[in-house]
Amino acid sequence: KATLSEVCVDNLRPIVISAADYNLGAINPNPVTANGTDLPFSIAFDGYVEIRIVNAAGNVVDIPISGDMKAGAYSIRLPIEKLSNGAYILEMVSGEFREVRKFNVVK
Repeated sequence: KATLSEVCVDNLRPIVISAADYNLGAINPNPVTANGTDLPFSIAFDGYVEIRIVNAAGNVVDIPISGDMKAGAYSIRLPIEKLSNGAYILEMVSGEFREVRKFNVVK
């Protein structure tokens, strides 16, 4: 069994990969009502993050997050006031990470 040291041998400094993991939280409640819902998410590394809402026809209808972000845990309010009743997919992309959640809107 091999083990890796957490110290860089070149100049004896600690190597920190990330304190957070990539995660797109559960949409709760689902279906989402007119009261809306908050969505937790986290990113492991600094970089570009995009969260988009896609309708049942496959069209992107909103992009509530789009830009460079620091690694860490976050929460956003889903912008359901812009959405009609129906089925949607929430997609988060950051680097090689991609995760989707299905949700319904019932106002």
